[in-house]
Amino acid sequence: MKTVEAVQYKTIPLGVCRDLLAERLDGGEPEIGAHVETKGSGDPLDIDRIENAAIAVADLREKRGPTKRDSIEGAAAIVLYEAVEHLPAMVLNDPGFWRYLSFAYDGFWEFAAWRHREQLGKPKSFSKYVDAKRPRECVLTRMFLRVHALHGDGDDDREYRDLAASIKTNAADFWRAHIVRVQTGKSPAVARSLARRQREDDLPRNVIREFAKIVNRIHANVVTAIYDDEEADAFILDLREEFDRERGEE
Repeated sequence: MKTVEAVQYKTIPLGVCRDLLAERLDGGEPEIGAHVETKGSGDPLDIDRIENAAIAVADLREKRGPTKRDSIEGAAAIVLYEAVEHLPAMVLNDPGFWRYLSFAYDGFWEFAAWRHREQLGKPKSFSKYVDAKRPRECVLTRMFLRVHALHGDGDDDREYRDLAASIKTNAADFWRAHIVRVQTGKSPAVARSLARRQREDDLPRNVIREFAKIVNRIHANVVTAIYDDEEADAFILDLREEFDRERGEE
């Protein structure tokens, strides 16, 4: 997909975000437009993709009923990613852009509020899910990072569509702790391979945590970012065989 080189885009300052959040959590409907700032140069951002993504994310939440929130977040992550992946790095790296999406589009706001509904009565606790100060915690940024870690600049067959929502047990912990927060998230083929293995094996949390630590340590001595899928699969398979032997599970 062609990347946009320059664009004007909207943002929301951090201080304003806190005020908007307080009003939202009090049941109000704040006037978002009055607090928006415009950054960048070139043509204004085409919002059609983003608007459609917000609607699609809301539909996922409503139509999938009792499905686990982790699984729905995986499906929603793909929708969001494909709406913004063409944007330049300056936009995607700007927390204000993600704050704008979180507050300006009801579909995204409602998804975040639903995803962490237990925290809605605690503004300080809920803030991290929409203020984008910590990209690995904010709902929209972590969704983007999950898919980007799988896709990178390759994966022409778009396998990430299957993998992003494929982990069935402790999915949030898997993506946050073992992919996005560590070096594995910078090696797309390795991230895909590790996700494939976990999808197939469904290792318990304590076991995948230990194995993922081993994978992450290897990145310090091996340039895994250049691996293709075949090399990454061989890499993960070798590590798993050694890991299983040491655990007495050959």
